[in-house]
Amino acid sequence: MARRYTGVAIVLHWTIAVAILFQMVGGKWMVSAGAAATGSVFTVFQIHKTVGLTILGLTLARIVWRLANPAPALPKGMSRFERSAANLTHIGFYAFLILVPLSGWAMASVSPTGVPTFFLLLERLPFAHLPLLSDAGLTERHTAEAWLKQVHETLSLAMGLLIVLHIAAALKHQFIARDNLIARMIISARSAPNSIAKASVGGIALSATLMFLIGGIAWGINQRTSYDASAAASLEETTATSGTWMIDHESSALGFSLTYTGNVVQGVIGSWTGDVIFDPNDLTSARAVITIDMTSVSLGDATLQTQATGGDGFDLANHATATYETDRFEQTDAGSFRADGTLTLRGVAVDAPLVFTFDEADGVATVAGSTTLNRLDFGIGAVGAVDEAWILHAVDVTFQLTATRQQ
Repeated sequence: MARRYTGVAIVLHWTIAVAILFQMVGGKWMVSAGAAATGSVFTVFQIHKTVGLTILGLTLARIVWRLANPAPALPKGMSRFERSAANLTHIGFYAFLILVPLSGWAMASVSPTGVPTFFLLLERLPFAHLPLLSDAGLTERHTAEAWLKQVHETLSLAMGLLIVLHIAAALKHQFIARDNLIARMIISARSAPNSIAKASVGGIALSATLMFLIGGIAWGINQRTSYDASAAASLEETTATSGTWMIDHESSALGFSLTYTGNVVQGVIGSWTGDVIFDPNDLTSARAVITIDMTSVSLGDATLQTQATGGDGFDLANHATATYETDRFEQTDAGSFRADGTLTLRGVAVDAPLVFTFDEADGVATVAGSTTLNRLDFGIGAVGAVDEAWILHAVDVTFQLTATRQQ
């Protein structure tokens, strides 16, 4: 039997070891700094998930290699207890290397916020969420997320303790027993495979890692594509009815802004229609109905975009349109106008007064206004983002319209 580990086993061992150390330091920092909800904290969360999935992939390669290349023999001077402890430690490490990242992956998958995992922080490489509790409500998913978070943290702590014992045992062998056990895991010219063809087994091991990572990304792309298609299909087409004014959509804009991880994110509504009757000299006859295609909402943050479409966001699968209706207008002392209307979003109707200016020249009107809404009034983020740690409650809606008076 070989007296040393192979070069491949050594590289995998130290690569995974460094990755685990990074995960533990980063995880501890995330727990302590998570409430700050800054962009850097969120970036570390994404890196943490990427490294965790990579560890899981490398562990698959390590298992394949280990099955073909047994561990070298332990020193003859070791007692039966030490040999049993060494074997149990290795089995424990393999279990933790699978269960810790798997529990984290499951936690991200069941989260009601639907935060995506962008592998290597690249939007074009979304990693799949596990199909867990897909039919469960937001409350059930939130409960499962909290439980999996506890499991993930407990397993991580247990693995940390096992690492401490592993290091202590290695130091004991090196400096007390002086059997030079550590040398078995140090790369040297003698770190060669036993009698197994290195190229063939190495190819299988590498393929296991690549199949896991590439398969997860391909699955993630398919999940996103399938969801976008189903959400878009749920919207019935609407036809604009001009009324007194015909809105020029090319020169008009409807959007909103919110604060996410301390940064202002701009949202653009790409598709909407309006039925507007408005005469500043006859406010009692004025009315407006604006129908918004919520599947056309575009956000400047890819991560927030994914969260916004899910059940804890706009819930596009069940509510693909939003409607603003009003027939109550008045002029303010400052010369602007106020509309007391109702916004129906996610099936929830909320009073949404807005103030706007109205200027007309040669039959062309320019209208600009705004209002501030509370996302919790519509149940947006009511489960996964009920406080303002990540997303502030206030959402500022702005619009600028150009319209032509119809005779």
